[in-house]
Amino acid sequence: MMKNKKNLIIALLTLISVVIVVLASCQLFFPKQELPANNAGKGYSFSDKVVLAYYYIWYTKEEFTKDWSYDPEGITGEAPLRDIHPILGAYDSYDPYIVEEHVKMAKRAKIDAFAVSWWFDSQTNGMNDRLALVFEKAALHGLKVGIDLEAASMTMEE
Repeated sequence: MMKNKKNLIIALLTLISVVIVVLASCQLFFPKQELPANNAGKGYSFSDKVVLAYYYIWYTKEEFTKDWSYDPEGITGEAPLRDIHPILGAYDSYDPYIVEEHVKMAKRAKIDAFAVSWWFDSQTNGMNDRLALVFEKAALHGLKVGIDLEAASMTMEE
């Protein structure tokens, strides 16, 4: 009886060893994951994490104030901030070309969504129109958009 038990244990261990070797050779435990050749040079690949980037839509070349506008002729302030310039140059956040280029840059950087700083503003080319433009260009390129509501800048009259 002891011999049968010993043979049974040896047979089970042999069977388990064979199964492990077969599964390992079929790469079921550790499947080989390769990026497709056509993916080279298209940016980094992230896991299942969602990557967001803040996107501010208040820049303009038309109104030069000390607040949020950008005066390309009067870049002042302390270093290093005065030495940092947008790669596309001074721009207006309501320029469709600029918004689309930003969306394409975000997609190349594997950014999943923009979090857009927004408050209600019904003026022509105001925050509402700018947000609509971001939604339009983002949809063209499969980028998601979320809103960071700047409620502190809203009033009851709006």
